[in-house]
Amino acid sequence: MSEKHTILEGKVHLYRRNGSPTWQCSTYLNSRNWRVSTKESSLSKAKEWAEDWFFNLKDVNRRAILALTQFWWCRGSFCADHSRLQ
Repeated sequence: MSEKHTILEGKVHLYRRNGSPTWQCSTYLNSRNWRVSTKESSLSKAKEWAEDWFFNLKDVNRRAILALTQFWWCRGSFCADHSRLQ
């Protein structure tokens, strides 16, 4: 049986597959499952890595949504010049 832990109030799951020395982490964000290896064999280091990964992933997704929102807003008659968004 694999080992399992959760962090950040259940938002991030850490698990180690049978026979693997490294921890994996996963989360569900913006209607999508995200999974990655932490490449850490220590649970405490894997937890730190997974927290950083999760907050970076949230930030990247927030920026992407913001950029798409600005793009669609600019395509209308509201924005004649896209350089104002930069």
